[in-house]
Amino acid sequence: MYTAESSVYVAMSSRRQGIGAALLAAIEARARELNYHVIIARVVATNATSLKLVRAAGYKDAGTIREVGYKFGKWLDMCVLQLVLPCLPGG
Repeated sequence: MYTAESSVYVAMSSRRQGIGAALLAAIEARARELNYHVIIARVVATNATSLKLVRAAGYKDAGTIREVGYKFGKWLDMCVLQLVLPCLPGG
């Protein structure tokens, strides 16, 4: 296995309690157990809270995909972030 994608959704009423960070940590731990090399996260560019969360977990910016979503009457860009994990090929 080489690459996985993380998606974390926390209900509005449960935010700002460390749940998102705990979920990302659990995803990373499991990916390490399975010997994944990269975890990808895609976040809407205007979602500053989610971007802050993912970056705090160590994900680095890998690029932006322009105008791939449409919501509330406007086009949205998607930020792609990645977390590179140490692993051995075929491990």
